[in-house]
Amino acid sequence: ATFIFLVLPCLMLGYLGQAAFLMKNLDKSEQVFFSSVPGKSDICILKILLILVFSFKKINNKRQMATDGAFWPVFIIANIAALIASRVMTSATFACIKQSTALGCFPRLKIVHTSRKFMGQIYIPVMNWFLLVFCLLVVTTIASTSEIGNAY
Repeated sequence: ATFIFLVLPCLMLGYLGQAAFLMKNLDKSEQVFFSSVPGKSDICILKILLILVFSFKKINNKRQMATDGAFWPVFIIANIAALIASRVMTSATFACIKQSTALGCFPRLKIVHTSRKFMGQIYIPVMNWFLLVFCLLVVTTIASTSEIGNAY
């Protein structure tokens, strides 16, 4: 239910906003996400999303978008989303490895049950270190943000 009513609409708004940005700015297709975040210039590109999220303010008796301060809220929300995604990735990795080990498809690893109350809360130290090393390798080998965008 949370996915249908919260996650899916947020993803749809994000992707539709990026599509609207690309329709207006075909020359900025290398870094769509970073280019589409409202800043001090090129502000009115994401009008549809900004109307839904941000309020208007009066400047010189004209209604203009109040997006000068929109960069930091978007930046903070993107960081929170990255934290949630990293937590989900580690949890999913631990769950998949536990199931694979139980089925005999993966070598036996040390699995630490972190809670006596909840059965599914586990921690696998080896996989945690593997994820750390893999992420560090990816971050150090990617030379530019356009490569990150292509990988995405």
